[in-house]
Amino acid sequence: YAAGLFGWTTTELGLFGIILIVFAAVGAFVGGWLDDRLGSKRFIALAVVGLILSTLGVVSISDGRAFFFLDVGMPTAGSGLFASEAERIFLAITVVLALCGGPAQAASRTMLARLAPDVMMGEFFGLYALSGKATAFMAPLCVAVLTDAFQSQRAGIAVVLVFLVVGLGLLLFVREERAPAL
Repeated sequence: YAAGLFGWTTTELGLFGIILIVFAAVGAFVGGWLDDRLGSKRFIALAVVGLILSTLGVVSISDGRAFFFLDVGMPTAGSGLFASEAERIFLAITVVLALCGGPAQAASRTMLARLAPDVMMGEFFGLYALSGKATAFMAPLCVAVLTDAFQSQRAGIAVVLVFLVVGLGLLLFVREERAPAL
C-alpha cells in the first residue's frame, strides 16, 4: 500500500518493515504483561480494537489527505526518507498497528493454552495451525479482488476492516474457561 501511495522503493519498504518488526516485538513483550493482568480474551479484544482503529487510519490516508479530511503534504522527488507529513502520519499509524498486531497473535496462543484440556493440548494447537494455514489465502484474495474490482488499493485494504470486525464479533462469544479434563 505504501509503495503505491507514496512510491516507496525497496529500500524504504525494507526499512519500514524493520521498524514495524521492532515495534511488534515491543508490543508482544508489553502485551505478555497485559495478557497476564487483563486475561487473554479481554487483551485480544483490546488489541483487535487497536488494529481496527489503526487500519482505519491507514485507509484514511489518500493522495494529499489523512484521516479522510486533513490536508497533508505528500512526498516529492528527492525529499528524503519519510520526509512528507503524509508519510510520517502513515508511519505513526502503522507503528500502532504493529504494537497491537504482535501481541494479538501471541495472546491468541496463550488463550488457546489456557482453554485447551491438558491431555489434548497437541491436538488443539495442531487444529489452530491447520486452520491458520487453510484460511491464510482469504484476506489476500479479498484484498486482490477488491483492489482489482475498484482499481484502488485503498478499497482492497478496507476489506481487512471487515475481517477484523467479524473476528472481534466472534471473539465476544468465546467463553474464557478451561475445558474440563478428559
